[in-house]
Amino acid sequence: MEKDEIELEKGLSLDVVKNISKIKNEPEWMLEFRIKSYKQFEKMSMPSFGPKLDINFNNISYYKRINDKVFNNWESVRCDVKNTFDNIANNIKNWWQNDVSPWFTVERWSQLGENVKSSLSSKWSSFTSWWQSTGIPNWWDKNVSPWFTKEKWSSFGEVIRSSLTEKWSAFSTWWSGTGIPNWWNNNVAPWFTVNKWQNFGNNMKNGIQTMWQSFTSWWQNTGIPSWWNNNVAPWFTVNRWQSVTDGIRQGLVNVWNNARNWWNNNNILSQIRTSFPDILGGIQYIWGVVKSWWDRNVRLTIPSLNLRVEYTTRGLNSLQKAITKVLNLPGWPSLKFFANGGYPRTADLFWANENGVPELVGTMGGRTAVASGTEITGISDAIYGTGNVEIQLLQEQNRLLRQLLAKDTGISANDLFNSVRNSSKDYTARTGRPAFDF
Repeated sequence: MEKDEIELEKGLSLDVVKNISKIKNEPEWMLEFRIKSYKQFEKMSMPSFGPKLDINFNNISYYKRINDKVFNNWESVRCDVKNTFDNIANNIKNWWQNDVSPWFTVERWSQLGENVKSSLSSKWSSFTSWWQSTGIPNWWDKNVSPWFTKEKWSSFGEVIRSSLTEKWSAFSTWWSGTGIPNWWNNNVAPWFTVNKWQNFGNNMKNGIQTMWQSFTSWWQNTGIPSWWNNNVAPWFTVNRWQSVTDGIRQGLVNVWNNARNWWNNNNILSQIRTSFPDILGGIQYIWGVVKSWWDRNVRLTIPSLNLRVEYTTRGLNSLQKAITKVLNLPGWPSLKFFANGGYPRTADLFWANENGVPELVGTMGGRTAVASGTEITGISDAIYGTGNVEIQLLQEQNRLLRQLLAKDTGISANDLFNSVRNSSKDYTARTGRPAFDF
């Protein structure tokens, strides 16, 4: 259904509001809302803030409805619409012919160029007249422009060179009068030559050689070198230390042999050996008492102690062999005991105790030999005396060595140690063998 075109007259009133609601076929509540809004609008004034608004509300048409009829050809379109489009086309055509099309001709651009040229010439002429009147061109030509020429800089360079030459001549005259150049040439400059340093080095070398010769002569006269070579230097040789260590070791071996022989021939040893069963029995008895009390009161069983003489003797012999091997000492003969029976083997050395008298039984030259208490005492005294002599010799040797080391040679223990260490390193490097063999 096509609708007719409607456009209300300009202006805003209550009738216009009711007419709009009627045209739109609105319900009653919508009409009441429009009327209420219109009355509220009438009470409102234009805002006093922001830009000034000059609006004539009565010069506005508040409702317009266009006919929704569809036209199939241009002739059926309304005349006012046709006229509007025709006016638009004519305006575009006139704008193109009058304002755009002329710019696509040579004449228009030539005219524009002439206008621009004429305008620029006029402006430039005015500018040059004003520029000349400022006086800047004259100032530039007289004061600035000459500095951009070769002649100006050449004359400026000559003036500077002449001034520097004059100043340098005056300075040279003053400098020569101070005496510094003569002092420099005579006392300082020679030190910057090879010959000067060579002469200085030769003089220093000759002076050191003279002083060293004087010192060596004085040193030889003090007797210290002879004393050093005869008494100290030998101690920095491998042979001397090897002989000392061999002597100490042999002395220890002799002392050990004396002590061993004394121990083997001492009656106290026989008594200790003989009393082993009693000692072990006592230990077992005490252990049994402790065990009985423990089992009775604590009620925890502890093992019994069963010490046998042959086992204890075997342990002592094993301990003796271990000590002898570690200390590198001669063997201590193993003494057997036959308190509980048994037979000795051929060439065995053992203790006998016939009728309470200790006897030492063994073989000598394939025959049985028995030493009773008297002979054992004689052997013990002989060994003890020999041991005392050896001990006295060792004490004398140690005393002499301490006296030698106590001499004030001016050499500290640290110096001796460093010297021995360096000599041993040198010996090892040359021979591939250690310097000391302990």
